[in-house]
Amino acid sequence: MARDSRIVWLDDVTPADWIAPRLHPGLSDTGSIVPEGFEAYCRIFHPWDDGSGRRRRWAQVAMVNGRTVHAEMQAHMIDRPVGRASPPYNYNDYIDKMVWGSLPPPERAALVDLLAAVTPADEACWFCAWDGFGDSEARDTTPRVHLPKRDYLLYTGPLDLALVDYSIWEHSPNIWWPQSRTWIVVTEIDYAWTYVGGPGHLIEAIVGSKQLEALPVRLTDKPFYDSDLLNAALDGQ
Repeated sequence: MARDSRIVWLDDVTPADWIAPRLHPGLSDTGSIVPEGFEAYCRIFHPWDDGSGRRRRWAQVAMVNGRTVHAEMQAHMIDRPVGRASPPYNYNDYIDKMVWGSLPPPERAALVDLLAAVTPADEACWFCAWDGFGDSEARDTTPRVHLPKRDYLLYTGPLDLALVDYSIWEHSPNIWWPQSRTWIVVTEIDYAWTYVGGPGHLIEAIVGSKQLEALPVRLTDKPFYDSDLLNAALDGQ
């Protein structure tokens, strides 16, 4: 599948210069991935999919196992009954159970609809694509957006360009925002969830959407495999 002709890697990546100074130092918390400066934030959970096409929400998985649904929950902690010994964490155990590093198309479409309500139709948006999945022909020639953890290629276009996968491997953009910087969407490639920062009413709309599973978060929340302390406490850990 060819890349959409509207996706053209930019030589000028300065439109993304504002992001890095707003990130928390090191890999310490959610604010290390999502920049400061927005009124509110949320975490959109990518659905579970067992391969049969049956999609489940994280809350459904947690409920079956008697687990607690909260902003810092982790897949391996809600995927077993309370009291069962926790096996060593293995990312590969979950790689095929949900989409990692890319906001799935149904959730992306729902999010774009909500963003469109607060974004003028003629406003340009910017899109960062992790260079590990980007155009191989551009890897040695195109400037990068350098962030502490990743390097990205940059392109621009209307908001609905977010619905287009930027690579033949069918990946959503990893970071996107409008010219006005009123909101930002971030999907870290190692996470099976997406963050959104923006005005409070936008975040409320996302959390309240029936098409999305989302919870409010703080930038001090921890997104790491050992950060689900509430469910660990259920096992006496």
